[in-house]
Amino acid sequence: MAYNPGGGQPPYNPQGPYNAYPPPPSGPPPKSGMGTGAKVALFGCLGLILLGIVGAIIGGVIYVAANKTTNETTSNTRTSNTSSSNSNSRSSTSTNESSTSPTSGVHVESIKLARDNNGAEGDEVESFAPKDNPMHVIVRLSEFEAGTKIRIVLMAVQVDSGEKNQKVAEVEKETGSLQNEMNATFTLPRDWPTGTYRIDTFVNDKLDKTRTFQVSN
Repeated sequence: MAYNPGGGQPPYNPQGPYNAYPPPPSGPPPKSGMGTGAKVALFGCLGLILLGIVGAIIGGVIYVAANKTTNETTSNTRTSNTSSSNSNSRSSTSTNESSTSPTSGVHVESIKLARDNNGAEGDEVESFAPKDNPMHVIVRLSEFEAGTKIRIVLMAVQVDSGEKNQKVAEVEKETGSLQNEMNATFTLPRDWPTGTYRIDTFVNDKLDKTRTFQVSN
C-alpha cells in the first residue's frame, strides 16, 4: 500500500479500483441454523417426554387391571361366604339327615329315633339294637297346619338278611290343628336284621327329609 501520511482516502492503486471493498473470503459460506449440541439436547428432551407419556399410559392400564381383579376377588369372596352361610343355616342337626324341603311352607325339621318304653317313646338313640322292637320314629314339622299329610317310610338299605333298598313298612297320618309332631312305630315279629336302614318322610306326598341309621349288636 502507498504511503498516506494525511489519512483520508488512499491513493490510486493501479491494481484495483479506488476505494474498493476488500475481496470476499474464500471457501464455502458459514452455515446458519441450530448447532449439533442444541439438536442433541432437543432430541433428548423429546425422548424423555415420550417415555413419560408411555409410562403414564402403562401405569394407568396396570392400575385399572389391578382394581378390576381386586373387585372380582372381593365379589367372589362375598358370594362364597353367603353361600356357605346359607348352607350352614339349612344343614340338619344330624349328620345322617338330608333334606329336599322347600324354603317355605310346612316341612320336616327333624327326625328323631327312640327306644320303646312300654309302648311309648323312650330314650332317644342314634342307632338300634336287634332287640329294640318296636322302634320309634318321631318326626317334627316346622309349622302347625291342620290336615298336613305325613308319610313315614322305613327302608332296608342293606341288611345282613340280604335285602337291599327294600321297603319294610310305612305309616301315614294327618296333623291336627295344634299338632306338629308325629310318632311312628315299626315292629317285626323277630329281631331286626343288622345293617343299614333309612327313614324317608313325605309331606303331602312330596319327599322332604331322610335319615339313615344302623341296627347293630
